[in-house]
Amino acid sequence: RRTSGEDPIPQYAGAVEDFARAAELEPNDRRAAEGLAEARRLLRAAQEAGPETAWKPILLRALAALKAGEVAAARSLYEAAILAYEAGPGADPAHRPGDDDRAYLSHAYFNLACFAGRDLAGPPDRPAPPLSPAAAAALRDAAFARLERAVALGGASAEQIRSDADLVPLHDDPRWEDLLRRAGR
Repeated sequence: RRTSGEDPIPQYAGAVEDFARAAELEPNDRRAAEGLAEARRLLRAAQEAGPETAWKPILLRALAALKAGEVAAARSLYEAAILAYEAGPGADPAHRPGDDDRAYLSHAYFNLACFAGRDLAGPPDRPAPPLSPAAAAALRDAAFARLERAVALGGASAEQIRSDADLVPLHDDPRWEDLLRRAGR
């Protein structure tokens, strides 16, 4: 149930191109080759399935951007993928994502939480102006909401959450231990 009417096939083709470029730049990187294979698989699936999977190529582009070190682009693309999912198949209350979709969505939510954690920490290479208490609280709330979604989708373990350096600014939050407990199930 997409509202944009956009054909997903060109987006998947774009994701294949992005991963092909990453594989060319890093020929010995197994992840780029695996990403390319997955993007090709999803392109074939999109050609068969139609617009209800249009959010996936956006997410694949986010992965490619993050791999290329384009953090701002990756963040925007992860947000766009989540919005496209929620406006598409996620808008149907009866929709239950399959295992692959759950993994992709969990990955997107987890990375968005990490970006919020980075924002809380500030830039590593220079001092940042302090955040207002309201801005810091909003970032913490956003990070925890996204981590909650990642955990609910079954794709974020307690160990992964605990060990990610981007999430260190959340460790002193009262919600932290409860989140880890739920992720450890």
